[in-house]
Amino acid sequence: CQDDAKREFTQLVKVSLAYRKIEWEHVSAGTSGADDWRAPLEA
Repeated sequence: CQDDAKREFTQLVKVSLAYRKIEWEHVSAGTSGADDWRAPLEA
């Protein structure tokens, strides 16, 4: 739980993992993203 007096500051979290497919959503910012190594995008 974050301190309400500092709620405007975000947490910086370093995450390391191995995956084939991942999806994430940032509810507060209204953004999302995805990555799927099984179907790579061509440059």
